[in-house]
Amino acid sequence: MNEFTQKTAYSELAKKYYPEALESLVNFIKINSVNDESTVSDDKPFGQGVRDALDYVGNLAIKLGFNVDWCDHYCTEISYGEGELIDIYAHADVVPVSKDWIHEPFGAQIEGDNMYGRGTSDDKGPAIAALYALKLLKDEGKLEGFKVRMVVGGNEELGSRCLEHYFNVMHKPYPKYGFTPDGDFPLIYAEKAICTYTHTFEIPGLANPFEWGDALNIVLADASITLDDISTEKLEQARYIYLENYPQANIKIEGHTVTFKGKASHGSLPWFGSNAGLHLLNYIARLRHIPELRSLFHLYHHGDGKRFGGDYKSDNFTDSSYCIGKIKYDGEKLTFYVNMRLPETINPQDACDNVAEKMGGEVKLLSSSEALVIDPKSDMVRVLMDAYQKETHDYTSKPLAIGGGTYAKESKNTLAFGSAFPGRDNRIHDNEEYISLDDFYNSIAIYAHGIVNLAKLVKKA
Repeated sequence: MNEFTQKTAYSELAKKYYPEALESLVNFIKINSVNDESTVSDDKPFGQGVRDALDYVGNLAIKLGFNVDWCDHYCTEISYGEGELIDIYAHADVVPVSKDWIHEPFGAQIEGDNMYGRGTSDDKGPAIAALYALKLLKDEGKLEGFKVRMVVGGNEELGSRCLEHYFNVMHKPYPKYGFTPDGDFPLIYAEKAICTYTHTFEIPGLANPFEWGDALNIVLADASITLDDISTEKLEQARYIYLENYPQANIKIEGHTVTFKGKASHGSLPWFGSNAGLHLLNYIARLRHIPELRSLFHLYHHGDGKRFGGDYKSDNFTDSSYCIGKIKYDGEKLTFYVNMRLPETINPQDACDNVAEKMGGEVKLLSSSEALVIDPKSDMVRVLMDAYQKETHDYTSKPLAIGGGTYAKESKNTLAFGSAFPGRDNRIHDNEEYISLDDFYNSIAIYAHGIVNLAKLVKKA
């Protein structure tokens, strides 16, 4: 038990589902469901691992007595009942893992109250908690008078093509109310606009071509390069000088190969990470005397935009963010791939124009999603807050406005409701991601209560 564990009617009902829910989560985590281009086909649009994960959760739902639509294998729709729609959106895909895990990233190892593994918190653990909340309500006869759908997607981490297919190709209807367990408790009423742009500079002779980084929404944590034209003595000397200026940097030199180890962090919070790619470019800039590169390091590496006038704010948001998740060099041009998150009042193209004006180079906006803001005084916010507060007795925590993007943006009348509890750092997108089992179990009761409260709104309308 932890500080959020309370004895309530729903928590007592949920207890009998704990062993089965835990077993289901272990099996789910053991599926490596990173999007895999090498195994993509018509019936595996996001690769074999994602297909296996979507199949697993669908077959589990059938076993639990729900209806399933496989949705062309873009997502798995789990449903029950008839009438006005209440939706839940979770995802089965996960971000890539590094070699720096202590626990097996797809091993679902349990130590004390914690289960370690990629997806335990983002988003397989919350998905299983929500599914067993539905099972509880079905068994108690509380899924009557409305239709509930739980849609488990396969591409949330790389653009949400799963829900785009669900709504725009399959033309599935939008819900009256919906939530996604892909954020924080108590709930998230506002999310920043999420944009991607490239920032390109012509820098011939920098090095041989290279490409660093796997995902745009994670701070680039590993970067390596071979500099055959520079003596090992000079490389070591430069390393010594660099560590004098940046004592926290992790630099390794083997022969002519230089490797920087940074710290991964979620794209919405780049200031909690350390960008290995930017550090390595800064190191090279000192060796090759390229002041432009040194300037880019100082402008970008904090990730908050303050050094180039990009730290926008609004009534709902106190900051903006710029995460470089990928860096590519073709022998002539150096390109940063930047995940930018902005308040609802800022036009993404204007923000890109500011970057180009202040830093030079060519800036191209690749994609953008609108910010999401739901009235914090709305009925939906009120009843979900009521469910959270009554299940946890936490009357202090307030509705949140965040930089992270959730599935809520892909639907309508939808917000993020859990599953990270206040004060928790579950290392989402980082090494050693985990979930507290007490938090996992508590979420079942909270989601059950929340669905019942939303159902009351539906029936009242």
